[in-house]
Amino acid sequence: MDDRTFPIHSSDRRELPLAPQSIPYWIVEQHEAQAKRNHYQTVQRLKERHGCSWLELLAILTDRPYQDVQAMSHSAAMVEVVSIVGKADPEWMEKWRSVCAERANKRSPKAAPFEIAKS
Repeated sequence: MDDRTFPIHSSDRRELPLAPQSIPYWIVEQHEAQAKRNHYQTVQRLKERHGCSWLELLAILTDRPYQDVQAMSHSAAMVEVVSIVGKADPEWMEKWRSVCAERANKRSPKAAPFEIAKS
């Protein structure tokens, strides 16, 4: 596992196959206190235990208790987490968009899920 990344639970990845498999560790690390409040574990320990679900990550990254987000769908939580990460690390976002487009093209070469905006 890359030391610079924080993994997403594999069950969430099966449910959302085009979603990122991980996000930058440094972004989650900034919310260590919330991770401890929600999980009674450090961010490093959560990483060692194969990361978090999209809902758990959203709660941590927005400094909220897990109960505040648990009614959301995993896909809605993923969209919010990706938005947060994309604002903090635009380079990560561009890499993920490329990977996502590549995966989508392998499934259906005629249609990608979105167009990648060129700056």
